[in-house]
Amino acid sequence: MTIQSAAGALLGAMLSASVAANPMPTATPAPQGQPAVWQPYDILVHLTRLPRPYSCDELWYKFRGVLVSLGAGRIDEVLPSECTSTSPDVHVQFLLPRLVHGAAAGDSAIEAAPGIVALEPGHPSHLVASDCQLVREISQSLLTDLPLKVQEAQFSCRSDHTATSSPVSTNGAREHYTLRVQALLPQWPERSPTPDPR
Repeated sequence: MTIQSAAGALLGAMLSASVAANPMPTATPAPQGQPAVWQPYDILVHLTRLPRPYSCDELWYKFRGVLVSLGAGRIDEVLPSECTSTSPDVHVQFLLPRLVHGAAAGDSAIEAAPGIVALEPGHPSHLVASDCQLVREISQSLLTDLPLKVQEAQFSCRSDHTATSSPVSTNGAREHYTLRVQALLPQWPERSPTPDPR
């Protein structure tokens, strides 16, 4: 056996041992989509204990991002009002998937499957750590009117500590929140409407 062929055999044996010791991870199959139709929602959200006034533009982007994350296929309106106060209102109109069965499945416009949506700083992109109380109030108002199941809700907001002008309270606790909900998410086949990314 030549030096080259011996080296090749040794390299092959090493690669085989590496594959055996570290098998390739198996991909988790995507949830199977089921027939669904678009269900309209028209909700007036009352926010009552925000730590600061939000501009109408801020509320527009934050609510729109939350709705898109929750699977909204079309958002007809996000209309904030009383934006100079800490108790604004936000009127939202949008569509979410609703599963249909039996004969009604023949009229389905899309397919949808359950999935876990996380609302936390950076997800969606317009949410930040100081939105802790805003997200908590969204969970206690908007989300209670939707067919969602809360899997996890952890909030450490400024209102839970001594009030300060910074996102860090006087006792050193930083604002943070994680809200995970199970939602019905559209699979977006070509014939369905696509979400507006704005």
